[in-house]
Amino acid sequence: MLKKYFMRTLVIAAAILCLSMATINHFDLLSLEDIEMEVPDQEETPALSSALGDSNQWESFNTWQCFSTENVQSDCTELDYGALRVPTLRISEGTTMYDFTLDPEPNLNCEQTLSKWVELLKNQRSFCIFAAHLQKYQDNPFESDGIEEWHLWIVDQIKTYNGYWKWTESEYESATDREPAESGDIEE
Repeated sequence: MLKKYFMRTLVIAAAILCLSMATINHFDLLSLEDIEMEVPDQEETPALSSALGDSNQWESFNTWQCFSTENVQSDCTELDYGALRVPTLRISEGTTMYDFTLDPEPNLNCEQTLSKWVELLKNQRSFCIFAAHLQKYQDNPFESDGIEEWHLWIVDQIKTYNGYWKWTESEYESATDREPAESGDIEE
């Protein structure tokens, strides 16, 4: 009887231990330095805002969000009837879909940037994105798939245990003076 009780207790303890190891806290990726990054961003100029003089003024600041890599799709999204292509990470979480992308620029090498993002996410269970909310799409073609909301975010940084990808101002500067392959670097 005592042996049976001991074995049952041991099995339950092992199950609890396995469950606790399977639970992922995505925010564990972020250091205190990462989290503190939001403070000056919130106190300074917004990452995104409406045009000056627009009657409907709005501002958006960068904030960290962390996700599982299980429901991520990566693609070069076409804009302006294919004239521009931007790297996009599409994430489905419950009834909400998020598109994380970059500001469209004519000289952006979408495939190169996207390949860096994919490499960063490779063999990872979770990742975090520092981004600013641009809009909630009013026209939602994913409603039939159970998606109730679809949001667009503009990426500043991506972090995994593999390293960081950070957008730099030099990405847009003098794009014709350098090789287009220099889009966004991964930092270790």
